Amino acid sequence: MLNTILPCILIIIGVILTYKRYKKKNLPPQPFALPIIGNLLTLNPDKLFPTLLDLPKKNGPIIWLSLGNKNAVLVSDAKIHQEIYGEKGRIFLGRNDSTTASNVYNSTGKGLIFQDDVRIYRKLRNFSHSKLFSLSALRPLLHKIKIVLEKDLIPIFDEAASTGKSVNVHELFINISLNLFGTIAYGTRICGEQKETEAKKLKETIIQFFEGGGNIRPIDFLPIPKFLLKYDPLNKELLTNIIIIEDWIKYILDQHQEGFDPQNPRDFVDYVLAEIKDQDSSWKEAKPLLLKTLFDFLLAGGETVSVTCTWAIAAFSKEPEVIKKIQKELDEKFGPPKKK
Repeated sequence: MLNTILPCILIIIGVILTYKRYKKKNLPPQPFALPIIGNLLTLNPDKLFPTLLDLPKKNGPIIWLSLGNKNAVLVSDAKIHQEIYGEKGRIFLGRNDSTTASNVYNSTGKGLIFQDDVRIYRKLRNFSHSKLFSLSALRPLLHKIKIVLEKDLIPIFDEAASTGKSVNVHELFINISLNLFGTIAYGTRICGEQKETEAKKLKETIIQFFEGGGNIRPIDFLPIPKFLLKYDPLNKELLTNIIIIEDWIKYILDQHQEGFDPQNPRDFVDYVLAEIKDQDSSWKEAKPLLLKTLFDFLLAGGETVSVTCTWAIAAFSKEPEVIKKIQKELDEKFGPPKKK
């Protein structure tokens, strides 16, 4: 008897929840959604990019998606993007929690990434921006970016252009983004500068964290109690990765203590150390928050840049005329590809 009644009750609850979602006012159009799981089956993880490109053709430039117990808005129009991230950036501030990533990431305290206190978020963000993008820091910052691109990007693209050799774009941009943030934040490249075994282990650990924390999993769209996550094998693996990465950051902090000069900061680590050591600093009571930003740069920054660049290349590949314009501009600024 119970085996018959329970599924019926769950189906009725799912239909009611779905009906309530459709009845909400002022929401963008939504593709057909199933009870409870919503539009989850619409998003094929293996063909996510083509799916996201196809949805606006059927539903318009702004789409409402219900993904289990989470909601999302898909925007595909450049002008609307400009309005969202420019004029109304503060309204759309924040990120949706990934059950796996947020649980692991916040196990050692909240930095910028999943910070839910707007006042602290703005303070951390303003500190990072003021130190990295001030007039005195901008020229050295651009110089560091130029060095990384000249070493990691241009030779590979030159070789591809002259020989026709294929390039693993995603892996390439992971290396570049890790080296960019490593150079800017920690004063060291992450891929290929340390002893080979150490560099390989660190890079593999970071990539495992990227993939494990960023992949689509059913657990991220269900109201799973947090105490059950300790039985999740991936959760345990990511917690181990966190310890390895934080140990490396502690090593970098110890290295920076030697030759540290608060008047002449070499990178973002020095800015953090100077702020922590300043007796008059308003951050005196919040040392863990500033140290957490060093973690933010490596994981959140590295993943965001590599994924965005990979998606950009994927989008450009469907627009030959756009690629020609980009190639022309690159040739004008940097010269044509070097022949080997």
